[in-house]
Amino acid sequence: MIDYSSQSITFNQEVEVASNLVKFGLKLKEAFSKVQNALSEGKERERIFLKVKEKMEQEINEVLKRKEDMIRMKDDIERTKAEEQKTL
Repeated sequence: MIDYSSQSITFNQEVEVASNLVKFGLKLKEAFSKVQNALSEGKERERIFLKVKEKMEQEINEVLKRKEDMIRMKDDIERTKAEEQKTL
């Protein structure tokens, strides 16, 4: 408090404590928000990584299936060719 007549400044402890608590609360809220954002960012990265991994695994499985199909087709062609050779 400022008293202009005596030109002195006095502090009201209750007001100062309340003001400091409000400032501390705001800083605490800001820190919590930063931690929460960092955690959610990490979770988002993990979610994206898992999606990409899943997609890659699907594509690998599709390629392996096509490879197996092609091997079967090759074997069928060779078998058919061998049968044709026998009949000739």
